[in-house]
Amino acid sequence: MSAVLPYVLLIVFGITWAGSYTLVKFAVLDGVSPLGLAVFGSLGSGLVLLAGMAVARRRIPVDRSHMRFYAISGAVGIAVPDVAVYWAARELPVGILTLMIATVPIMTYGLALMVSIERPTLVRALGLVAGFAAIGLIVLPDTSLPAPNLRVWIALGALSALGYALQNVYIARWGPPESDSIALTCGSMILGGLMLLGPALAQGAIPTMMPPWTATEGAIASIVMLNAIGFLFFVVLLRRSGPVFASQMSYVVTISGMILGAVFFAERPSHWILAATALLFAGIFLVRARSRVQSRR
Repeated sequence: MSAVLPYVLLIVFGITWAGSYTLVKFAVLDGVSPLGLAVFGSLGSGLVLLAGMAVARRRIPVDRSHMRFYAISGAVGIAVPDVAVYWAARELPVGILTLMIATVPIMTYGLALMVSIERPTLVRALGLVAGFAAIGLIVLPDTSLPAPNLRVWIALGALSALGYALQNVYIARWGPPESDSIALTCGSMILGGLMLLGPALAQGAIPTMMPPWTATEGAIASIVMLNAIGFLFFVVLLRRSGPVFASQMSYVVTISGMILGAVFFAERPSHWILAATALLFAGIFLVRARSRVQSRR
């Protein structure tokens, strides 16, 4: 069973993450504000992790350096990208949305080169080229997307992926040494969510979540739990099998997203999107070889 467990975690984690984006699309199509939903997805999930840490009698460091880290990581890697991806979810198919999120490892490597965390190699450079070519196949052909005006939403999805990549590099380069990854993520989620709370309250964008619940409130609650549980699955997988094995999560998330989009929203990716997926998978495979930076997306 111990030999099979990493593969089980990989599949469960991938489906869980793709499922959260499916629920996000369902909620925003039903009228939930992306800003209010981002508050639940970040602050709510952070509080769930905090409760779990309290039960396990583990504390979150709250000294000045850690609070500064939570604030920067929460703004760059939680608040901005979550709002962007939830907003894009109203227009983009789930399969394409998860495909854009799968570019995070490639963006992470490119950014890591800029701050000298990673060294350039020919193989990984080819991975970068494959990743950019994949994005080109998504946005350039007129028939790649269901409608040409969706290109602007692709840009928003790319902004979200860039935010997650920036967070990965920030953690690797400036994260507090010897800190618990769950504590760092928990603090970042809570601070990121608190940054969004004021604007969301001012706009009346927070769902009331008062009973009786409809399917929409159930979807919001499920997003909160899936975000927290999905991260815990990833941490367990990372510790058991290492970052190279865990990086295969990108494949599972994208494939699961396309399947869930087809099942629940009747999505049918074009041949261009399928070709972009194959190119992106090749790029991820090449870029992730001996990566020093752990991607949390």
